[in-house]
Amino acid sequence: MGKIGLYLGSNSLYVSILKGNLPPSFKSYPLDGKDIFKEATLEILMNKIARELNINKDDEIYLALEDRYFFFRSFIVPSMGKKEIESSITFEIDKYIPFKIEELTWNYGYKKIPKEKKGIVSFIGIKKNLFDGLFQPFSKLELNLSTIEPSCLALLRLIVNRYSIKKKWFAILDLCSHTCYLTLFLDNLPLFSRTIFSF
Repeated sequence: MGKIGLYLGSNSLYVSILKGNLPPSFKSYPLDGKDIFKEATLEILMNKIARELNINKDDEIYLALEDRYFFFRSFIVPSMGKKEIESSITFEIDKYIPFKIEELTWNYGYKKIPKEKKGIVSFIGIKKNLFDGLFQPFSKLELNLSTIEPSCLALLRLIVNRYSIKKKWFAILDLCSHTCYLTLFLDNLPLFSRTIFSF
């Protein structure tokens, strides 16, 4: 079983492969202006990639997207249990998005602040129709898409696996081909992400 990392950029789909004791391999596939979010386009491209790079259903695939496709929110809540946290998320997020939370696929992280009897909630969501649309081509091809995540979390995992982060507060600057994203973290928990500039 191998681990396959995919990064969907503005102009290309980038692939990294880790299998057994083999050295990592990398390849990029230009999108040539095609709308990759159309199911048929992604299915055709992934079918080509899977055949060329010998990716099969036993391999775990991780797909990272630019942060702009995700909603990042963080807020402070009193110390509470999991059910209460999830209820507070529904209440809080409704203030910040112009549609219902039911239209999102989402997850959250939580960090206690014991001295203040409070906690920080980190919320990340993506439009459900986009999320489901990305999963379907992989499912049709019987490929194991394990995760869809913001690129900042993929970068964080890479950094944490290679280096020891000793700072509680730190930021990741993600320079893409046309955009720069800044994500602020507290103990590996993303608090917000901003587009700094496009070029």
